[in-house]
Amino acid sequence: MAVVNTGHFSFIEHTADIGLQISANSEKELFQHSLEGFSALVCHSGEIKRNRMFVIDINARDMGALLVEWLNEFVYLFDVHGFIPSRIRTMSISKLHDGSIGIQAQVEGDTYDPKRHILNREIKAATYHNLNVDLSQSPFTARVFFDL
Repeated sequence: MAVVNTGHFSFIEHTADIGLQISANSEKELFQHSLEGFSALVCHSGEIKRNRMFVIDINARDMGALLVEWLNEFVYLFDVHGFIPSRIRTMSISKLHDGSIGIQAQVEGDTYDPKRHILNREIKAATYHNLNVDLSQSPFTARVFFDL
């Protein structure tokens, strides 16, 4: 496995998939850095404008599952709408009455344009394989792998 470091996140090269290692000082930063990592995996170069917005509202059993669902939402939005996420405009994470965790966010981004963006790779899905989220101390860390 080769590791490519880009700041708040790094890529972990692996046969038939790729990992994203994230470091953050807060839960919001963890989700923002995962969004940035996803965008870097999908697109290389080109300015990612903030001319579109999608509302994300998902629930999961724990923070690791929430991160996987969050990233899979971006896989879906890219596949269906060509949406490249840029930043979280608003976000709230809450513990729900059934014990699950919910995230509600407004995410700004751009539409993929081959004249401005170079497609890096096709992402099939974020997976639970080797998933790890550690919120026990700062900096928080997470590792998630994507099927290519």
